[in-house]
Amino acid sequence: MSKFHTDSFIRSWALSDPSAEPSTLRGISRVLQQMVNKPEGILAEDRERLVRAAEGFLPQVEHAIGDTLRLLESTPEQSPMNRLYAESLDAFRQTHHSVSLLMELKAGCPKGLAASREALERVEGAEEILAENLQNWRIWKGLDSPRCGRCGYESDSPDQDRDTCPDCDVDLLLPDGRFSGCSFLGNQAILGPEYVVAFRAYLRLQDGEATLRQLDESLVPLKNMVAKWQKLRQAGALRTLQPDLQEALVSAIQDSQCGLAKLAEAQVTRDWIDINDGWELLYRAGVLMQSKLPHLYRSLGESEAADDLESVFRTRDLSTAYN
Repeated sequence: MSKFHTDSFIRSWALSDPSAEPSTLRGISRVLQQMVNKPEGILAEDRERLVRAAEGFLPQVEHAIGDTLRLLESTPEQSPMNRLYAESLDAFRQTHHSVSLLMELKAGCPKGLAASREALERVEGAEEILAENLQNWRIWKGLDSPRCGRCGYESDSPDQDRDTCPDCDVDLLLPDGRFSGCSFLGNQAILGPEYVVAFRAYLRLQDGEATLRQLDESLVPLKNMVAKWQKLRQAGALRTLQPDLQEALVSAIQDSQCGLAKLAEAQVTRDWIDINDGWELLYRAGVLMQSKLPHLYRSLGESEAADDLESVFRTRDLSTAYN
C-alpha cells in the first residue's frame, strides 16, 4: 500500500479518536452535534471555532486527494488496489465537500443553523464512507498471501513456488497485517547518511520499486557503523562512562544488532513484519545513540569530534526548521 496510505486515516481523520477537538473529522462531527443541540442556538465563538478548523483541515484533505490521484495514475490497470484507491478518492472528496460547508458558518451568516445541520449530516456521511474504506484496506492488508508492492498481485497460495511478481519482477512479500506496524513513522528525527540511504531503500521496497537484495546492500554502511560501536564496547571504552550513559549506549548497540538481525531474517521469511520490526529497532536505537555519541567521544578524549558532531546536529536542526 503505497506510502503507508492506510495509516493516514488514523493520523489525519482520527476515526477512533473520542476527543471533541475540531482538528479531525471525528472532532468536527462531535462539535457540530453539540452546536445544533444547544438550546441557546449557535454562538459566535462556536462559528469562529469551526471556521478556523475548516480552514486548517481543508488543505489536509486536498493533499490526500492529490496524493490519491497520483497513486491511481501510477498503479497498473490490473492492480486490485485501483478499486481501493478509487474508494479512497470518493471518500476524500465527500469529506472535502462536507468540511467546505463549514465556511458558511461565518459570523452573521443567516443560514448558520441550517448550514450547520446540513454540514453535520454530510460530515457523518463522510465518516461512514471513510470508516468503510478503512476497513477494506485493513482486510486487504490482512490477507495472508505474498503480494507485489507495486501492482498488488497476490500469489495463488503461500506455498506457491514464486518469489517475484510475474508482471513487475519485484519481490512478493507477506504483508504486515498489524495495520499500524510502523509506529516510528509518526515521529521525526534527523539521523546520519547511513540511515538515510537505507531508509530510502526501505520505502522503495514498500512501493515495489526495490528488492530485498537492494535493501540488504543499502544496510552495509549501517552494519559497519554498528560493528565499530560493538568494537568500542568490547574494548572497554564504555566502562569509563556514567552508569546511565553506559546503559543507554549498550542498549542502543544491542537494539541495532537485533534490528539488523531482523532485517537479515526477512531475506528468508520475506515477511513485512520482520522488515518493519527491524526498522523499528534500528530507528529507535539510532535516535538514542546519536544523542549520546558526543558524551562518548568526550570520554575517549576526543572533544573536537564531539564538538563537530554537536555542530552538525545544530545545523540539521536549523535546516529542518527553515525548510
